[in-house]
Amino acid sequence: MKILIIDLLSPLNHKKFNDKVVEQFGLVADIDFLSRYSYKNNSVDNYFFKKRNFFSNKVLDKLEHFLNMFYVEKLFKRNKYDALYFLTYDTISSGIFFKLFFDKSATILIHEHKNIDELRDSFLKRLIYTKFTVDYHIVYEKYIGEFIKEKYRKKYFIISHPFYKIDIKISNDNNNQIFSPSSRINQKDKRKLIKICKKNNIKLFIKDSISKSEKTIIQKKRFKNYYELMKSSKFIFVANNFENRSSGVVYEALSMNKAVISTRDKFMIEMKKKYPKNIFIIDDINELPSLIKNNFNSKNISNFNNNNSDENIIMQYRNLVDNLNEK
Repeated sequence: MKILIIDLLSPLNHKKFNDKVVEQFGLVADIDFLSRYSYKNNSVDNYFFKKRNFFSNKVLDKLEHFLNMFYVEKLFKRNKYDALYFLTYDTISSGIFFKLFFDKSATILIHEHKNIDELRDSFLKRLIYTKFTVDYHIVYEKYIGEFIKEKYRKKYFIISHPFYKIDIKISNDNNNQIFSPSSRINQKDKRKLIKICKKNNIKLFIKDSISKSEKTIIQKKRFKNYYELMKSSKFIFVANNFENRSSGVVYEALSMNKAVISTRDKFMIEMKKKYPKNIFIIDDINELPSLIKNNFNSKNISNFNNNNSDENIIMQYRNLVDNLNEK
């Protein structure tokens, strides 16, 4: 089966994920790859979106995504692909194109990241999402697939989130260190978290809109040593408010067998069911000191790397190809 994998939006820091998908899917299908030039993959034939001289804003970005869809269709017809797999898509521009313009004979897979959660706040996105049809929505978690199946009558297929082998040698976790690499924590909780860590002499690395360093508190817009901090910290803190969306930070933390402390949301409740010894859910930041104290010497036992091994994911892709061949 010949498949074109497309990263339509080509978001920041997506290259590692793209390369892993191409590597795994490429073992069961003939793969070509389409993205922006900086995400070029040397193991397959590459195509690149034309760079347009638009100023970046929401409207022009959507226009660019819409125009790029014409190039996707051109490649589909010219190279006679059996299927198109969108690793990212824009609900409005892509959805309109799927509904009104795209060749109806095309087999289309779209990978769900944040799109489903964005439907909560946009009537237009909900309307368009309801109207367009593709062959499979690729999801990481079964509960997300069941949600779109029941609410939007979508067909889904589960492909587990890959994990990346990071060759960083850290002798021991710092039991008194928290890494908070997500920017989604609200300002009130952020101030509480910083105050509690200062008071309890807990070292905190936290993503913030400012760069500032104190004795135990390091705030930065971006951590270039992200994986070193992930690996050296005993606790990873997230506050996402995700319902039908997964967290790459949480998956990466689980792949390193870390303790993940999170505010309560639907995604983390589901993760707690799967990885009870690694996930700690709090309803108030003030619970943090006692939670850390009680789990200071605890050993986390995550089976994430078994569930999300290359072998399992390749088997999932093989099953997906078999399903498409039966279409």
